[in-house]
Amino acid sequence: MRRPTRILACAALVLALPACGAFSGGHGDGPGTRTAFVKLGIFRASVPQPAPSSSATPAPPLRPGSGDLRPTRLGPSGHADQMYASLERAEVQELPEARKALRARPADDLVGLAFVLPGCQHTGARLEVDDKVVSASLTGADNVHCDAAEYFLATFTIPADELPDDWTLRNRR
Repeated sequence: MRRPTRILACAALVLALPACGAFSGGHGDGPGTRTAFVKLGIFRASVPQPAPSSSATPAPPLRPGSGDLRPTRLGPSGHADQMYASLERAEVQELPEARKALRARPADDLVGLAFVLPGCQHTGARLEVDDKVVSASLTGADNVHCDAAEYFLATFTIPADELPDDWTLRNRR
């Protein structure tokens, strides 16, 4: 009687592990390669951006997906330095890791991308290419509850020839 029970338990485990990504290294199924995944912690949205010198009105608070936290290319054609400065002003966790990820320069045949994503106890991220929109989504946090959103920095490289013509970089809605 014990033998069928063990066989059934093993069969259930073999079927469940691939479905939860146990054999994928947590990188998801998207195109390209995830090069960094940094837990930034709870985002301090109350930290305002510096006001332009010609304006007496303070700039709106930093919010992921807007201003200097919008997705960006890595390297000289992107705005990774501004993204890092915004993260620094927001006093997020793991700034040294974020700096290292955002300063990475992809090889000439690759496009490097960076995203700040809101989530809750996520363990990974995946790059998504739909039609002409390139975005990212978080993975690995099923059935969890958070009182406040946590934020994550995810960077990727993807061969330039795997991107559609006239692609647009966006946060996923």
